Amino acid sequence: MSSISRLTLVVTFLVAIILLTVLLPAGSLAIQDQDRIINYQSFSNEPVEITAVKSKKGVVKMGEKFADDNDWWKNFTVTVHNNSGKTITSLSIDVTFVRPQSHATSQEPPFFHTLHFGPSPFFPEYALRDRGKVVKPDGIIDLVLLDENYEHIERFLRELKYPASIKKVELLIHTVGFEDGTAWSGGTWFYRDPNKPDELIPEERSPGRARNRSAFFWL
Repeated sequence: MSSISRLTLVVTFLVAIILLTVLLPAGSLAIQDQDRIINYQSFSNEPVEITAVKSKKGVVKMGEKFADDNDWWKNFTVTVHNNSGKTITSLSIDVTFVRPQSHATSQEPPFFHTLHFGPSPFFPEYALRDRGKVVKPDGIIDLVLLDENYEHIERFLRELKYPASIKKVELLIHTVGFEDGTAWSGGTWFYRDPNKPDELIPEERSPGRARNRSAFFWL
């Protein structure tokens, strides 16, 4: 074998070693990160609809696994379509960080953070809301997790002994307030009490999907 052939063989061998040590771990890492998922827990009578969700890298399809880094939920954005036919004055969505079933804290209540548009119609602050901030019928609004909230939540998750990598998040539309004085929450419509206009009273509970509200939360 000539010296040139031997040199070619050595170079080929070295290139193969480099590829094995660099490319294979990267591929393995991508596979490990393909178990993140965002689920949308909905009620049958919701007056609005979550139409899109964005992680740090872009739009994510709900209900399907995707690959991303551990900080994938930074700049988390939920896009909502107002298909109620009424003008929205308030909107809140719960983002629940689901504990892994195999984790030591799997039996502990989950932590959830609420994304807000305007104050809740069930609290006195609602009367002081910015009346110019509304979502018209058929309008679209983005609810975004602020950077400072991301940092607070990340720290709180560590205190609650969550694993470093968040794999599963669940979204739930919590409350919607309307310009006509009505509100929707947890599958039930609420109307102004004719005797106490500052208070909301529920109609007979509409068919929907209930869930366990036992959880840690940070607003």
